Amino acid sequence: MGHDDENVPVQASRRDQIKVGDRIAIKKLNGRAAKTITIIAIGIVKDIADKKVYIDWKLIDMNRFVPSHGAFTSIHGPYLFTETWVQEIFSL
Repeated sequence: MGHDDENVPVQASRRDQIKVGDRIAIKKLNGRAAKTITIIAIGIVKDIADKKVYIDWKLIDMNRFVPSHGAFTSIHGPYLFTETWVQEIFSL
C-alpha cells in the first residue's frame, strides 16, 4: 500500500482480512465526482507472507467501467460474490 500500518490502520486491517483464493481487482478512479471506476486487472490471491499479498493475475490491461459503490481508497471488502455489482467487477 505504500504506507506504514500505523498511518492507515483501517487499510491495514482490511489487508489482514485477505485470504488465499480471494479475488482482487486493481482499479483506477475516473475523476473527482465520477460514479464509476475502471477495473484494469483481476487476479486471485495465491499467497500471503510478511504482510505482502501475492497475486496470480488472470486478466490485465482491462478497461471495465463499473459503479464505484464508494470504492475510492486502496482496499475494500470483503464483498459477497452474490451481489450483482460485485460480479460485474470480478467476473473472469
